[in-house]
Amino acid sequence: MPVDPGLIAYAALASFAAGRVRHRAAVALPLKMSPSVARIVGTLLLLFSAWVATLRFGAGLGAVAWTGQLCLAGVIFVLLLSWRPRVALLLAVPALLVGFAQ
Repeated sequence: MPVDPGLIAYAALASFAAGRVRHRAAVALPLKMSPSVARIVGTLLLLFSAWVATLRFGAGLGAVAWTGQLCLAGVIFVLLLSWRPRVALLLAVPALLVGFAQ
């Protein structure tokens, strides 16, 4: 089963979290997106992950697969965010790269 929609959804959730004031301090990057740009990028990544799931699995099964992978990505992200916030946010970059590579 292809997991690239789930990886892209993980990056979208990390982008939403990076747009929040509470989680912005966890990432020590020299270049940070503004909160509004982070929300826009998160929305676009979620739409892209739904589109990838639809292309991979078809319309009916794609919606189910995307919902399941989005839920799994959300659980993993929330658990990592509560345990290691910096790691949870920085893992979005490799997840996005692997998601695009597949």
